[in-house]
Amino acid sequence: MDREPMQFFRLRRLMLAGAVASSLALGAVGAAGLDDVPGALAQENDTDYDGVVESMPATGMVGAWQVSGKTIQVTEATRIDQEMGALAVGTSVEVEGETQPDGSIVAVELEVADLR
Repeated sequence: MDREPMQFFRLRRLMLAGAVASSLALGAVGAAGLDDVPGALAQENDTDYDGVVESMPATGMVGAWQVSGKTIQVTEATRIDQEMGALAVGTSVEVEGETQPDGSIVAVELEVADLR
């Protein structure tokens, strides 16, 4: 029996198995969508935090905030929602962001809480 055709079929089977494994791995990413890959990979650090603003940066919104004892880093990329009222010391807020190794949160969204 000629070994070449047998090796060809083994190689083809291995390639097919690799393609199936890759498809399954990419399928998990595909379900979330390619735009969500960074977020999907970082989900374990995603944080929702509710609290009361204790301090804000002296000038503008960007910088370090204190919200119920936690440091919240607001960046230029942070979405700020003041639909329910103006942000000020004493305002209840909802923060969505990523927890950092030092325990602070880099805010993706900062929103005045709906207290109705």
